Order: sequence, then structure tokens, then C-alpha cells
Amino acid sequence: MARIKEVGTRKKLHVEFDSVPEVFRVIKKMKWTPQRDESSNSNHGGSFHTFTDLAEALDVFENHPERIREFSQNDDRLTNIESPGKDVEFGVTGDFIDIGRVLEGIPEVFGNAVMGNPKSVFCTINILDSFVSYTSPEYQIAKQKRILRLVDWLESQGVRCQIVSSGDSEVIYSSVVIKEFGDPFDLNHLAVSMHPDWLRRVMFLIMEQSKTWQWGYGNSEAYDNRMKQYKPQPEDGLYVYVGGYIPYAGYKNKTVGIKTLNEEFDRIEASIQQIIEDGLTFNDEPLTISGDEW
Repeated sequence: MARIKEVGTRKKLHVEFDSVPEVFRVIKKMKWTPQRDESSNSNHGGSFHTFTDLAEALDVFENHPERIREFSQNDDRLTNIESPGKDVEFGVTGDFIDIGRVLEGIPEVFGNAVMGNPKSVFCTINILDSFVSYTSPEYQIAKQKRILRLVDWLESQGVRCQIVSSGDSEVIYSSVVIKEFGDPFDLNHLAVSMHPDWLRRVMFLIMEQSKTWQWGYGNSEAYDNRMKQYKPQPEDGLYVYVGGYIPYAGYKNKTVGIKTLNEEFDRIEASIQQIIEDGLTFNDEPLTISGDEW
């Protein structure tokens, strides 16, 4: 269930959603319409938006998400994971008893399964839901494709992912749970929430309801910096933070920015593979894509 409240003397809007579909349900229930300067519904041209208006964005996001879902698969095997999540390990203790093994006189009669993940490897992916105004749709779509590829790669080999998109600015605090560890993986939900017009249409619409709204829709740079300093906990599993701010070079030269972005995701994938091959289940320092080192 969504949690919506106003915080502080200025009544800054805080919104927390438990899923992507819930965002659309709340927009309809609250009857939110474009407010303030109505950037959520205006058309700044192809250099800023990918959809003509808010109605088109909402229609595609809700009814035709396959139109914006595109990525290339990573076929590298995570060699320390012995199955894609369908095997059961047996022992003298466990989650359930196999009567057939009891009747056969086999000592190890208890089956063990951890959410379809016999190696108990998990991954938390935290994503900043905003980005600077000069970020091009082409750059953001390239980022969307790499996040889709990363999650598909992990989930297809039994590494259960938890994905949260969040941000904090003068205008709004927002959080959307895209996937919990135990949820089935829905590529559509991830593709929608990583699309450039998710921020520039849907999240702008929500920001326009805040009493602390300001021209420019706020700045999440301070929140981005805090998240880069987060100390991963064992319960996070492997921890990846994907920030939203890109270097000025990405504005001056889109090709260079996207090339560097892909190199950074390649580095993250290689790091995850090495961690798993080393038999580790969590990392002490976050695997971060932010732009600081570019």
C-alpha cells in the first residue's frame, strides 16, 4: 500500500510505493493532474521527452510496456551457482521432509531450498530515480538497457534481486519498490521505471502536487552523494548503486557519455562475477555507477 504524507513546516511531499503498478493506481485514485508549470504534460521536443504528452506516456507504460523494453543479454555464466534455481539440496535437517526418501531408507530426507536459490546469493540494486536536466533521452535509454541486462543476467542464474528506485530533493522524497527478493521478475516493471519519461512525465506529475514545488523540480545531488557513501550490510547481499548524475562530458558529447556508461556497467558485471566466483555473498563497499570517476 502506498504511503503518502507531507513532512515539515513547508509540507514537503513524501511518497513511497510498493510496486510500479501501484504508482498508476494512486495517480488515478488521487486524481492527480498536471499543476504548476505543467512540465509533466508539455512537449519540449525530442531533445527532452520521448512521448508527446503525459497521456501517451501513461498509456504505453500501463498497456504497452513491451514497446520500450529492449536490451542485449549477458551470457556469461556465474560459475559458483550450480543451478538456475530449480534444484533441492537434501540433508539431515531442512525445510521439508521427503517421504519417498524416508521409505527408501536414505539418511538425508530433509529438502532445503532458499527462494529457489540454493547458494543463497542475493543482490540489492538501488537506483537514483532522477538525473540532471541536460541528460539526453538517448543516454537514459542506454542506461535503462544496461540495468535490464544486469538484472536479467542475475535472475536467470538464480541470483534473486531486490530493486528500489528512490530520490530526495527540495520538492519530494520518493521511493518505488520495483522488485523484492522473492517477487517474480517482471522486465516490464523495470523497463518502465528506468525509462526517461518515467521521471519527466510520471514523477514530474507527482512532484507538481508538492507544496514545496519549485521551478526546475529540485536537485537530488545531495541525496546521490549520501547514497554513494552507504555502507552495505550482509542482508543486502551484493550491493549495487546506480546514480543519476553524469559528467558534463556526457552533455558535450553523447557518444562519449554512453560509451563510458557501458564501460562502467561492464566493470560492475565483471566485479559481480569475481565476487561470486570467490564464494562471497556480499560486498563491503558498494559497486557504484555515478560518474564521479569519469
